[in-house]
Amino acid sequence: MKTAILFLLLPTIIYAQTNVSGFISTNTTWTLSGSPYIVIGNTLVSHGSTLTIEPGVVVKFNADKALQIDGELLAIGTPQSRIKFTSNLSNPSSGDWAKIHFSDTCVSAAFDLTGNYLSGSIMKYCDVEYAGSLGIAAIHIVESSPYFTHCNISNSAADGIYSYETTYLIDSSFISNCQGSGLHFERYFFGNSCTITIQDNSILNNTGGGIKFDGYYGGFPQCNYNHYTAIRRNIFDSNSPFALIAPGSQNDSLIVSENIFTNNTGSGATLQFSVTTYLIECNQFINNNTSGGIIFSNYGDNYAAATSSFHIRNNIFRGNTVSGNNKSIIHLTNNGNDKDITISNNLISNNSSPSGQICSFTSSITCIFQIHDNSFIGNTSKATVEMLPPNGTGSSYTYLSMTNNNLVNPNSQYEFKNSVPYGSPNLTVSNNYWGTTSTQHLDAVIYDFFDLANQSVVYYQPLLDNAVTIDTSCFPLTVSTNNITKQFPTVNVYPNPFTNQFTVQLSDNGQTTILLYNFVGQQLWQQTFTNSTTINTEQLADGIYFYELRNDKGVIKTGKVVKQ
Repeated sequence: MKTAILFLLLPTIIYAQTNVSGFISTNTTWTLSGSPYIVIGNTLVSHGSTLTIEPGVVVKFNADKALQIDGELLAIGTPQSRIKFTSNLSNPSSGDWAKIHFSDTCVSAAFDLTGNYLSGSIMKYCDVEYAGSLGIAAIHIVESSPYFTHCNISNSAADGIYSYETTYLIDSSFISNCQGSGLHFERYFFGNSCTITIQDNSILNNTGGGIKFDGYYGGFPQCNYNHYTAIRRNIFDSNSPFALIAPGSQNDSLIVSENIFTNNTGSGATLQFSVTTYLIECNQFINNNTSGGIIFSNYGDNYAAATSSFHIRNNIFRGNTVSGNNKSIIHLTNNGNDKDITISNNLISNNSSPSGQICSFTSSITCIFQIHDNSFIGNTSKATVEMLPPNGTGSSYTYLSMTNNNLVNPNSQYEFKNSVPYGSPNLTVSNNYWGTTSTQHLDAVIYDFFDLANQSVVYYQPLLDNAVTIDTSCFPLTVSTNNITKQFPTVNVYPNPFTNQFTVQLSDNGQTTILLYNFVGQQLWQQTFTNSTTINTEQLADGIYFYELRNDKGVIKTGKVVKQ
């Protein structure tokens, strides 16, 4: 009898795995076919050698192990095939492995005159997660300048990126859920670079703060003591205890523009800086809750150059809360130089500082605060605007010019509080709109000599009969991070201009809330919808209106619509 024997042939899947450790002393490529690469021991790319990592490669690290770059790292993924640096544990958590370290001999990134990457160490479309076990950072940089673009750095047990005596460029990246700061610069502006650019990133949920600059270092004549920091088009969301501590030293130039600061909390300020010249422009500060203020500046030396300038303009401050006695939403100090500070075209509405001020200002007697074309509406505080005693004495110099503003804050005890002592200049706040022309009302909401004889006098005549239109070329604000599509949907608002209605349409089906404001910042409309909605505005007069869209991730977009 013949016996039939049936063999069942099953396909066999073989996964490649490559263990790495020790020196990489020749040009080496980690290929997709060799992935995953398991860093079983500390691994060092020697000076003069290049490690190239192909798209889609996964690099896993054993506990406390690190990859050090003394030579060059080319880790360039694609949107569809990202490179991942991660834990070798099946259930990963923060601090499972150490770091990626760029040393002082690392080949720094080079760019052409228009800012395009040419060569040098780069991480592009890379994910770095669950590092930071040695308490420094997931990525640690010393005196070198790699380039990071379209990267996700998350769940570090320390900082996301820590850099010492270096500058580098990071753009279009997510830095989130780190137990230290998202980005931490110490002894910055070192070497041949005099600039730091941080743009188009999302800095989210970091419990040691968003971005921090400290330990300034200025011993490099090639910069001619003119250092430049630009922080543009980033999202700072849900960081604590601060969102951004910007450079704090003489001869620094700071630009903070077109960023969104939302839902940040804690004991620090949302934005703090102390520099020689600054421009804070076209940002949104929405629903932050901090005890240190939304903007806190304490400039305290006399090194300001002839070209120094100070501007806070075209920003939105809405729904922020500051706790603590005599704390301010915006506090500006300018000591020891004669450069004017300009605060203009800002919408400041529905903020709360119950035991303090919405805005407080103090300066030397040779600096003029130029406060014009702002809308202070619906805020809650002891004082909407307070002028603090100047640093210096003098009875003839005028250091406040405040005109063409809207001040309508029935929940504030005072609209304007003059804390400048008698013997210093009297203050003039004429040609502003106070919601009324009643002198009895104004005498009650302006605090000066007539309330306390030790203060100087406030002159408020003539008055404006109508509210000032606060418009800005910054609308609509656009945060252009390429990665933002992961967090926020695409928004279409049409027609614009409109007659009696306009439609808002989103690319996803999540719940979204639209809030509509008039040109002085008063909320007129709120509606929650899914995917799309049409707003009927027959009851509204022709004019300019501003909208704000929010979902569970925060503010999606703001913009301007025109009814005609």
